[in-house]
Amino acid sequence: MEITSISLLIIMTCNSTKSSSTMIDLLLHNGDLILSTDFIDCPFSDHHFIIAKLDIKKPPNSLKQIECRNLSADNILKINSLIERIDFKPIRNFDNINEKWFYVKNEITKIMDYIAPLRKITLKMSTNFHGMMIIYFA
Repeated sequence: MEITSISLLIIMTCNSTKSSSTMIDLLLHNGDLILSTDFIDCPFSDHHFIIAKLDIKKPPNSLKQIECRNLSADNILKINSLIERIDFKPIRNFDNINEKWFYVKNEITKIMDYIAPLRKITLKMSTNFHGMMIIYFA
């Protein structure tokens, strides 16, 4: 057997961590979104928590119209019982799989339109953003 490659793994341990009392706690920003800043002492470090109060406007709520069906438990039972009554014998007359699928889909859609017709509803699309305070640990 011929060796084609050699791998070497060197694991070094270090028992020290980087620390510096000369590092500066900063909050960098791009724009006029910051209304005020402050800092809080950190109990486990020589750094501080930086707090920024941001001025971000909540976007207006929007309305979205969608089509839906009433697929309640009762309607599902009715749909299932009517699907069981579909006569699938005519599917043998179709030549290709697309025609067969179209037949099955149309039969089920007819039942769904009869039991639970499509209806349009309007949803209020609201954002969950109500302002925020971000805390950075520097």
